[in-house]
Amino acid sequence: MHMISKEAVRAWARDHEHEMGEDVMRLVRIPSVSESGGPPQAPYGEACARVLDEGLSMCHEYGLETKDIDRQCGIAVWKGQTDKTIGIFGHLDVVPAGGGWDTPPYEPVVSHGYILGRGASDNKGPSVAALYAIRCLREQGARLKHSIQLYLGCNEEDGMADVQYFTAHEPQPVFSLVPDVSFPVCCGEKGTLTADLVCDISGSNLLEFSGGVASNSVPDSAWAVLNGLSCRDVQALAEQCGDITCRREGDCVRLDASGIAGHAAFPEGTENAIQKLADFLWRHHLATGAAERAVKFLSEAFSDAYGKGLNIDFSDDISGKTTHVGGMVRLEKGRLVQNINVRYAIQADVKKLEAQLQECCAAAGFAVKHLHNSPPCYTPPTHPAIPCLLRAYQDVYGAPAEPYVMGGGTYCRKLSNAVGFGPGMPGMPSRFGGGHQPNEGMCIELLTNMVEIYANALLAIDQLPL
Repeated sequence: MHMISKEAVRAWARDHEHEMGEDVMRLVRIPSVSESGGPPQAPYGEACARVLDEGLSMCHEYGLETKDIDRQCGIAVWKGQTDKTIGIFGHLDVVPAGGGWDTPPYEPVVSHGYILGRGASDNKGPSVAALYAIRCLREQGARLKHSIQLYLGCNEEDGMADVQYFTAHEPQPVFSLVPDVSFPVCCGEKGTLTADLVCDISGSNLLEFSGGVASNSVPDSAWAVLNGLSCRDVQALAEQCGDITCRREGDCVRLDASGIAGHAAFPEGTENAIQKLADFLWRHHLATGAAERAVKFLSEAFSDAYGKGLNIDFSDDISGKTTHVGGMVRLEKGRLVQNINVRYAIQADVKKLEAQLQECCAAAGFAVKHLHNSPPCYTPPTHPAIPCLLRAYQDVYGAPAEPYVMGGGTYCRKLSNAVGFGPGMPGMPSRFGGGHQPNEGMCIELLTNMVEIYANALLAIDQLPL
């Protein structure tokens, strides 16, 4: 292997920082919200098809061999000396922008060293930085034993059908990195359970109830329309609660609640607007009939984020506490439908969890529909690649480093021999929002550090007998 110094890698990453930022913004300008059910030429929607084409074109520009996997996803390959492959799995789809932005979400700008725009941090910026790590090694003449394969997905945020299609039709790498977490190394992910909780509230005065933009996002807004109420009286109640507003809508009353958005896996510091609105309706006895019981249940179910409200609280020493959020709610044809997103501890008994959820909901008049379980994943810290990754991280940041487990769900759970690896920094404050939040921003310095860390990590892992 042609030896490349760490100093040379660092200098290359710094020299290409501005160019990398421009490439990130190329992708952020495409509003690639994944929408399942599209035609074969765009199975996740026209915008996802466009961003896939743009991403593969970028890879081709930098000398990689590209392949479109039936419009589901794409790969870019830098050939090594053997057929064994080390994978990097990024995704180019995003969650909906939502409200609360100070700049247009799909017109990226650079401010205070951050790229602002939906997808800048989750996950277009890290995907481009991974490409630049491969480009760095290639342009400096490295010769690796393993081929390096960059995967660009289009459905990570909406079910991961893309990567399941990939694993069914293409060979998996012998080891993979997923740049969709924080450093140092994420060696495990909690299980993810989603479902719709459905209750018949026909005949009540609750005519509309809506909130949230995605299952895996804590909603920052929700609204409801009710009849048979005095707007003046309700407005007086709302004025006592700073997060609720009221106005007349025809002969009805409309209530709007605001919260603090965030990722479902990391509910700390968030405020669920659906729960706030349901709690307001229940405590002031504004909903009638079956709706009163239903909003009471929603208020209690999401009054905490650790499973207690649904009787599914459980923790273990490997992954910590189970978490849960109510990401979306809607009212259709007299049925209140509340989506839930649960991140359960790795050692939890999922069958017992499901039974407890069913029992708790049934007692409140809710049926559990469309239950889906994505099992947890765990790579023991004794895996030989993990010390290589920790050293690559420490060479740049110099901080103590230990593997960790998280509640977020990435492509790792659909792959064999995969771990999450950067680019975020644990505990690092941000001037702007994170993934799934308004004003999403990606620190350019973190991306530049990621290029250096990934390039050195690939060089080290390449020497292992994988």
